[in-house]
Amino acid sequence: MQIVTPSAIIAAVLVAMAPSFGQGTRPDSASMTAEIVKAGAVTLHGVAFVTGTSELEPQSGAVLGEVITLLAAHEEWRFEVQGHTDNAGAASWNLALSEARARVVVAWLTQHGVTASRLVARGYGDAKPIASNETGEGRATNRRIQLKKLNEE
Repeated sequence: MQIVTPSAIIAAVLVAMAPSFGQGTRPDSASMTAEIVKAGAVTLHGVAFVTGTSELEPQSGAVLGEVITLLAAHEEWRFEVQGHTDNAGAASWNLALSEARARVVVAWLTQHGVTASRLVARGYGDAKPIASNETGEGRATNRRIQLKKLNEE
């Protein structure tokens, strides 16, 4: 008989509730690894913050847990944790918010066992959009956390 702990149940619920990764696949470490190998970076779909703050939404833990799995499998990899915003509001506010969000993600990961020297936080504000800021959907796409691989194997 398999014993299921309350934390395992919570983790399963968080994974089930997490937004999909990419085109309909779950945000798992294997998908993230493949994207990093292909493009050198990956967007952490499902990492979300309370609007206008650097406070992580609870569902973010599922995706960040997958990042821990990815980092455990590739101990030689180092990453810049990048915070990005849309263009709503002052550029200086967006830059500060993106930096704070990147620092919060790094703090979460290090609090859960990742060695701090493997991560560096950097905010870009609204300087690197990947979608149009003219629509709500585009602005939502631009608000993101990305991992950019820093070293070569």
